[in-house]
Amino acid sequence: MDADMNLIEFSSREGEQYLFSSNESIDKLFLKTMRTEIEKEILSEQTPSSDIDVHFLDFSFSREISQNIMPILSQFLGKNLKVFQEEKEEYDQLLERTDSPIIVLALSTDDNRILLEKLCSNDQSPSIYLFGSEPTTTTEKEIFFNKYHSICGMSNNPDDLAAQLAIDVAMKNHILGNQYARENNKNCAENNYDQCIEILNQLDNFSKKNVDNGH
Repeated sequence: MDADMNLIEFSSREGEQYLFSSNESIDKLFLKTMRTEIEKEILSEQTPSSDIDVHFLDFSFSREISQNIMPILSQFLGKNLKVFQEEKEEYDQLLERTDSPIIVLALSTDDNRILLEKLCSNDQSPSIYLFGSEPTTTTEKEIFFNKYHSICGMSNNPDDLAAQLAIDVAMKNHILGNQYARENNKNCAENNYDQCIEILNQLDNFSKKNVDNGH
């Protein structure tokens, strides 16, 4: 660098030093630097998603059952209900995941049973809510649930399965909110607490509606 070149020093809010040559356009340099500062600030303020998504495998359900259970789950979970209608797409996505997703699946075909077996054999097995009838005898139940150990809830009643799932997701949000609160992550904690409260409110509304309708 030439000894007689004039330099302009700029300090960011984080204390970082920037040195510019006066031979360059001050306006362009200022705008470029401010844009960099703004981008850093936006990134630093972004909150990692604390949403608990539920994956509904629509392709595994009959049309009638899907039309019954989907509106209930949508009411309870809102934007956190992710619906998958393409079997191949969902096979690939779910079997490659490294976390533990929540999955709603119907045990209606042999292909669905194969998917259930593969999901339960994953290193990070998911939390599965299964639509179908439980085995009848105690021995059959023990064998079934030992084999498919990732099943957290099972029912052949759409209302019951949706309600059980909603209660569990509300509890997961509460627990996750507590974890974020201990880490002083206020935004994520509030997000999970709000989702917990919203799900419980929707469950309350759903129950009152059923009472009014004589269910």
